[in-house]
Amino acid sequence: NYLSLVGTVEESCDPYPGDCPNPTCNNPACAYLDRVTEWRIIPNDVTLIKEAVMTHGPVNTAMYAGFSGFSTYDGSYCMAYSGTELVNHAVLIVGWDDAMCGGAGGWIVKNSWGPSWGDNGYFYIEYGSAQIGSYSCVVTGWRDYDADESIYHHDEFGWVSSVGYGDNNDWGMVEFTPDADDELAAVDFWATGGPTNFAIYIYDDFSGGTLSNLLVGPIVNSVDEEGYYSVDLATALALTTGDPIYIAINLETPGYGYPIPYDSDGPMGSNKCFVSNSGSTWEALDAGNYAWGDVGIRARVSPPYTPAPCINDASALYFDPGYLFPSGIVDIFPGQTLGPYELALCIEGSDTVCIHAEDTGDWYQTGDQDECGIYADDCFGTWQVFVEAPLAAVISDYDTVRAIL
Repeated sequence: NYLSLVGTVEESCDPYPGDCPNPTCNNPACAYLDRVTEWRIIPNDVTLIKEAVMTHGPVNTAMYAGFSGFSTYDGSYCMAYSGTELVNHAVLIVGWDDAMCGGAGGWIVKNSWGPSWGDNGYFYIEYGSAQIGSYSCVVTGWRDYDADESIYHHDEFGWVSSVGYGDNNDWGMVEFTPDADDELAAVDFWATGGPTNFAIYIYDDFSGGTLSNLLVGPIVNSVDEEGYYSVDLATALALTTGDPIYIAINLETPGYGYPIPYDSDGPMGSNKCFVSNSGSTWEALDAGNYAWGDVGIRARVSPPYTPAPCINDASALYFDPGYLFPSGIVDIFPGQTLGPYELALCIEGSDTVCIHAEDTGDWYQTGDQDECGIYADDCFGTWQVFVEAPLAAVISDYDTVRAIL
């Protein structure tokens, strides 16, 4: 919830000090890097956790850390503990070895106690020991932090609880009043069951308990796991300051009777969040009626895109000879990455400069591609291109790579 609403920062800028919230665990001077757009809950199942690690990366999990030997662990062996105490510690599963722990198999796990503990901060533990695998989850989607992006929401604390009419198929709806002439680009929501089938609708009017003037939808899809999801609109929806919109989602969670997520702990609005069994008759879940909480549906909005002006009044524009992009034939082996190859130029005056890289063999190119900026009165060597040969490449395969400023 925090990383979706606020964003991530470099750990080096905001290191974990322990004993939060004293000292503070938030350094407001850090620059934000990304916002989470997708997060999934993973059942406590060895195979499913392995798949999540392979597909998405490290899996956050919980375990019981109070058994003898854990606090003094030196990293030289695989731990095992068969007790059933409740979990009390959060760690990060980063890998596994089925041959470890005497053939029983075990997890490779990162702790949060620094490199002086365990095996440079990591430990090994047998599958299922100490309740490890409980409350597992993984971040599966994010986007670059955009200071101009706003996330309209009423559920300040995120998904705290779930509600429904008991038939596995219900509706949640929220009202948002734009405070600027922005564009709505995506709808976010919490899925309370796995799988969750959903259909998103955006309306312009809600009067007398009836939604009308459909603006967007239905956007129909499904997700396999409980979690947090962001659904992009095919075309951004223009909003008008002060003109409310109403986002309704039909949520179906087979086998689970409470498909609507809500926040019962944060500040509660009034007549902004509604629930329905049919999508036609609505009841306020917030202080307007039940006073249970705010529905977990959100809207991502940003100012309309305005292209930067193209400036072309430089009196000189040329490649800086101090930087070279290779020409002719360059040897490469399968899987190898060549680069960075740097491009540079000098400008007297100002110009809009763009870089574009292309190839004829569909190999892998990374680096600064299809980027533009306005540069003036200096030499710039800031563009880099990398080329990677596919693992399936064989002798005599080739690719022609071209980079253009």
